[in-house]
Amino acid sequence: MSGQFFRVSDSGISTVLSAVLLLGLFVSVVTVFNVHYVPEWKADAERAHMDEVYDDMSRLKTGGDLIALSTSVDPDTITSLSVPITMGGGYIPIVGASKSSGSLSINDNICSMQIVASNSTSGNTYNFNMDNRGSIIYSSNNNYYVDQVLIYENGALLLSQNNRSIMKLSPSIYIRHLCGNNYSVNVNSISLRGDTRSVSSSGTQDVRLDSQSSVWLFRNNESLTDVTISVNSNYPSSWAEYFNTSAFSAGLTYSTDFTVVEGDDYARISISPAGHLELYLKESTIEISTGIF
Repeated sequence: MSGQFFRVSDSGISTVLSAVLLLGLFVSVVTVFNVHYVPEWKADAERAHMDEVYDDMSRLKTGGDLIALSTSVDPDTITSLSVPITMGGGYIPIVGASKSSGSLSINDNICSMQIVASNSTSGNTYNFNMDNRGSIIYSSNNNYYVDQVLIYENGALLLSQNNRSIMKLSPSIYIRHLCGNNYSVNVNSISLRGDTRSVSSSGTQDVRLDSQSSVWLFRNNESLTDVTISVNSNYPSSWAEYFNTSAFSAGLTYSTDFTVVEGDDYARISISPAGHLELYLKESTIEISTGIF
């Protein structure tokens, strides 16, 4: 075969090498995208969801206050409302389709309140033991953002994160300065009744509140010298801080007019100013139930 010869060509190798390099570049870009950007975006999305849950629980607490107020004005009135709780979030189309989840516990946490009022002059003492106040607790199960717990108990909304808690919305417990060394202690204790239940999901959970009753337990029946309020809770530091803030805001002096004690599962404030005290104590009962949208 005269006149024929073979030539060496690198065009095939160049094509394969280019494809390999492009594939490697694509894998690198996808890896950097998933490692550095997606977690940050998901964390931001889950943080936004936690803000949404906080708004939901705030509406739940406000709804409880409104129901307690309506039954206080007219004990025969019937008030109901439903508050949706967004259980899961963090959804990002295409890049992060998975959602976080959360759990909602109804009356699964024991909390209570005790109030002792006395008149050292007459020797009269009044004890009010209000057990099983009930609670509504949302616990997040986030994949990227720090987990949080929101607690509605004794009429207050608390936030717990990394074993620390803070009271976000205060209960209907406050101290008022009247005149001189005279003060009033005002308490509307909210009791949540209903079956114990716990549910976990990434959807929307509906919490229904129905008014039951509102009764006066003590309504300035007698001028007092001492009032002690004790709250049993898994978050005593939040209650202790609230008691301190309330007393200072009313103009009371620590150790002279009041003291606050914090234990492992309780917080207690003892009020005994030089003047006299008035006590207004009411108990409002709300029925709670749940359902899924």
